[in-house]
Amino acid sequence: MKYLYFLFWKCEPNTAIFNRRWSLAKGIAESGIPVKAIFMLPNNGIECHEDCKNIECCYIGDAIKSKFNIVILLKSALWVVKNMKAGDSVLSLTILVALFNLLLRHKKCNIYTEYNEYPPLMYGHGIRGKFELNRFLSNTRKQKGIFVISKKIREYLINKAIDPEKVHVINMTVDSNRFMGIEKQKKVPYICYCGTVSNFKDGVNILLESFGLIANDVPNVKLYILGSQPYKKDNEINEAIIEKYGIHDRIFMPGAVPGNEMPQYLKNAEVLVLSRPDNIQAAYGFPTKLGEYLMTGNPVVVTRVGELDDFLEHKKSCLFAEPGNAEDFAEKLKWVLQHPDEAKEIGMNGKTVAEKSFNYKIEGKKIAEVITRDGKN
Repeated sequence: MKYLYFLFWKCEPNTAIFNRRWSLAKGIAESGIPVKAIFMLPNNGIECHEDCKNIECCYIGDAIKSKFNIVILLKSALWVVKNMKAGDSVLSLTILVALFNLLLRHKKCNIYTEYNEYPPLMYGHGIRGKFELNRFLSNTRKQKGIFVISKKIREYLINKAIDPEKVHVINMTVDSNRFMGIEKQKKVPYICYCGTVSNFKDGVNILLESFGLIANDVPNVKLYILGSQPYKKDNEINEAIIEKYGIHDRIFMPGAVPGNEMPQYLKNAEVLVLSRPDNIQAAYGFPTKLGEYLMTGNPVVVTRVGELDDFLEHKKSCLFAEPGNAEDFAEKLKWVLQHPDEAKEIGMNGKTVAEKSFNYKIEGKKIAEVITRDGKN
């Protein structure tokens, strides 16, 4: 195999989804299959050349700032027609496969896709949502292979008449290289969350409520919430909680943090937190930020949702809290802050779990083995 073509929207290293997919590309490349990373959108001056041995990057768009539009679509389609050949293997995001599925099939390429979310959630409700979901399932049945982040998504696809031999679970991944040489800096002690500031997805409202409950008991500790705030309703709810407990001066919310700065923010924290509610997204997905949390060696407080307890153990490699229960989450936070020695040991155990179970080299090699095997059949 000359290349595995890995299709991306754009290079955006400050996002969890890009960091996961880039770590998989690196894992595949380091296993011996050369990767050609194809970016559909202009790079806007961001180059993905760090630590990318055996990866060649190709930017279809130019360096002019631009959003996705019909010109980019046509340029991307033309690139596919010109460069892809029969037998080439392509690993792509769901939506890119939908756009280029006919072209890639016409070229007789081997199409692979990676899914991180419960498919019905990706398309919404109503007639249009059902139509898009059915089209997605039809396209998926025709692909050479599908890589999913959880057993639940695999079960869903198999129940939708997709060949079990095509569906492979690839664990959440973290690139340990991002944390090499990062030492803890002594600053104001803080609890830290990173990600989209969403109440539905990550239960940020529960986190704020929990912090409010213990704020008087830990007067020297702040709460850092790092990430964009896209939902006005969530913002209003969260501001009301902050006002309720009078903790404005204890909350640091700088918005999105550059990807190269995030490891230091996470490393400096006393405890890293994720208060996901027990909903359909949590049941089928897997929080990619958790790998980076664990890789810091800091203790992690997380709600027991989805398949997390397949990997983590309460008070051994993390602290599990009951989802949707601010009082229980607050109790776990308080315990970590008041038992630093035990918490430190839990954090180091969590790092060991990340190194073994969420290793990008191991998971990338799994994908490489599937593609190599398919190429021989």
